Amino acid sequence: AVVSTQSTGNTVSPHNCEVLWRLGRMKWIHGRNYSNSHQHKTFHLANTLCLEALDANPNSGDAHRWAAVTGYYRASKDGPKAGVYNLEPMRFHLEKAIELNPNDYQAWTLLGNWHFEVTEMTGSNKRYCRWFAGVEPPTSSYEKALECFERSDSIQFWSKNSLFIALVHLRMKQNELALSELQKLLDSTTIKTVEDFRVRKTAHLYIDKLANPTLRDRIKGLFFRDYLLKYRVPIQMDNTRSNFTEDSLWQQFVNKNRY
Repeated sequence: AVVSTQSTGNTVSPHNCEVLWRLGRMKWIHGRNYSNSHQHKTFHLANTLCLEALDANPNSGDAHRWAAVTGYYRASKDGPKAGVYNLEPMRFHLEKAIELNPNDYQAWTLLGNWHFEVTEMTGSNKRYCRWFAGVEPPTSSYEKALECFERSDSIQFWSKNSLFIALVHLRMKQNELALSELQKLLDSTTIKTVEDFRVRKTAHLYIDKLANPTLRDRIKGLFFRDYLLKYRVPIQMDNTRSNFTEDSLWQQFVNKNRY
């Protein structure tokens, strides 16, 4: 269904697909730095713009990719049920983006992440899907996720994608391959953006946990099966808001940091 341009405030290019999905992307970028109450509105607007872009041109791979991204953020603000209902639409948009452009490495990474997170769903998550959302949860595997990540890596190197490859190897209990991928990530990445910093810091943390576990980690490993393999970096360690490290204070921080 065609969405009214009045709802998005887009009166400049109401039927231009290339302009619409870019406007949606811009709203998403700015929305991530807003307060929670304003994020809800902004992510809705971003997703609506991307859906308008698909109304204008259903064969735009970029519009499908950004419809998937903004739809995920929109659902995350609408509550758990919305997140469940968004699982299949998100996969549809990513698979369509890949169908229209098989060399879209970002879409391959996002699809791999979809398979990874679906595989990671716990029993309680699946029961919530069935009992409260009335939806049969999708199924996937780490092998499918790895296939997507490796396809992305064969098209273009992306540090975040390399991190996902390492995490999949960890989940599959292939520690040596995971450590090799993490080391390759460090060797191939220099810090130019905050994302580079985040990825390198995360890689260092995983290498420390796996190659040089502390006594506390070893004790946890004795009582909790596969503790190190299932380890996830705490969210607060990923809480940086800037997009680039051009700022002089950021540059000073990066230069002094071991990551």
